[in-house]
Amino acid sequence: MEEQSIVSQLPALLRYARSLTRSRYEGEALVETVLTSLLAGQTALEPSLSVRSGLLSLVHRHWIPMDVAPSSPGDLDNPLFAELSRAEAEDRAVLLLIRFEGLSVAEAARILGKSQAEVARRLVDAERRLFRQAYPRVLIVADQPEDGLDLDELLANLSCEVVGPVDISDAAAAAALEQPDLILTFVSRQNIEASVAATDGIDSHRGIPVVVLTTTNGETAGRHTAASDPLERTVIMTLINRALGRT
Repeated sequence: MEEQSIVSQLPALLRYARSLTRSRYEGEALVETVLTSLLAGQTALEPSLSVRSGLLSLVHRHWIPMDVAPSSPGDLDNPLFAELSRAEAEDRAVLLLIRFEGLSVAEAARILGKSQAEVARRLVDAERRLFRQAYPRVLIVADQPEDGLDLDELLANLSCEVVGPVDISDAAAAAALEQPDLILTFVSRQNIEASVAATDGIDSHRGIPVVVLTTTNGETAGRHTAASDPLERTVIMTLINRALGRT
C-alpha cells in the first residue's frame, strides 16, 4: 500500500482516536502505535475493507477501553465531541464510526465485531441519550408566581428543554408522561413538605433527580431543597448543572 493513501486518512484517524479515547494525547499515541505497526509489517489492513475503514478498524483493534474522564476540557476540540465523551465506550464507537466518519451500519458492524442489528440498535439508543444529555428536559413544578425569576429563560441559557409548569398535585402524572431528565420545583414555604414528598416519590421510583427551590430564607426541607432569599440565578444554575451531572 502506498504511504500517501495512509497519510490522506490521518485526519479521520486522529479524529476517531481522540474521541474514542477521550484524550488528545492518548488518541495521537494510539494512531502512532497503529501506523508504526502497519508500516513495520506487524499488522495489515483487511483486504475486504476500504483503506479508510481498514485503518479505522486497526485503530479500534489496538484501542484498550478505559472509561476515565478526559484529562482536561481542552482535550476535545468540538463541544459536541465533549458531549459525546459522556457516552459509554461501545456506544461512542458506534456514533463516531457512523455519524462522524460516514461508515455504513454494515461497515461499523464489521469493525466492531457485532451484528448489524445490534449496531443499529445501539446507534438509535446512543443518539437518543446523547441528545437528551445535550438538551435535557426539565419539568417545572410550581405553586406560585416565580417572583420575577424567569425559569424558562434560565433553563434556556443552560440548553434545557422546558416542560410545564404544572401544579404539585400533577407532578407525578406529568413526570410519567413527559419523562423529564430533571424536576425543578418552585414552591411557597407552606408547601415545601408536600413538594418534597411528591418529588421524592418520583425520584425514588423513576430515578429522576429533583431540585426544590423556595424563598424561605435559609430553611431547607429534604435532601433536594435549596433555599435562598432572594433566589440567586448563579446558585440555581449550579444546582441544576449538578443535578444533571454536568459538574
